[in-house]
Amino acid sequence: MLDSISFNRFYNVNSSLRQMNPISKILCVLIFLILTFVDSSIEFNLVLLVFVFMAILLSNIPFKVYGKIFLSLLSFIIFIFLINFLFHVSIYTSILFSIRLILLVFYSSILILTTSPDELIYGLERILSPLKIFKISVNSLALILSLAIRFIPLVFEMGKGIIKCYESRGIKFSQLSFKFKLLYLKSLIIPVFVLSFKNSDELTDTLCLRLFDTNEKRTALQIYGYGKIDTYILSLHTMLIMFLIMKGMY
Repeated sequence: MLDSISFNRFYNVNSSLRQMNPISKILCVLIFLILTFVDSSIEFNLVLLVFVFMAILLSNIPFKVYGKIFLSLLSFIIFIFLINFLFHVSIYTSILFSIRLILLVFYSSILILTTSPDELIYGLERILSPLKIFKISVNSLALILSLAIRFIPLVFEMGKGIIKCYESRGIKFSQLSFKFKLLYLKSLIIPVFVLSFKNSDELTDTLCLRLFDTNEKRTALQIYGYGKIDTYILSLHTMLIMFLIMKGMY
């Protein structure tokens, strides 16, 4: 039941994208998300799709990882087409929504797959640092976001573990009808929530024992510099913005 859901985890492999500054990678993702929604033409979104394919090659991560991500998206894409068909939405719009979904998921997946959680915290803190002017605790916000990224896969791993426990007792979820799966969902969700809160309490105790304080000024273990790959990738994103502006003008 949960085996068909694919989650992205950091792959510590040597690649061009792995060597990029985390701030540059997060900025590229933000620019890409904006580009995806600004233009509503399938042609431009196909250009972005080629751009994503190039990023996949530069990530040096096995294609089977991206294949699992696509299989996880396939049900959503089919659902989009079915809903749009029932409500008499044009095929053009369905294709556009599907391409956008693929672009958003794959490009954000590349960020998570090529960036460690510590690097994500570093990049988020630096990008959100201007919010300190409004007395917003940027360190706390970055910590919350990074913990959410780490905990989501763990929650589903706990769900898979509970399902295996039930299967060892003779309950085969894969052979149950949809109605009985919904009935057993309650017995699955409650233990997951209990274990999640228990892990959260343990994490809180660990942070307290280490005297972790988000209000104190913190230094980074590693200072990330900017290399040629950062310049090249950011320049490509800038060229996409200029192309979109010129496309709108003419």
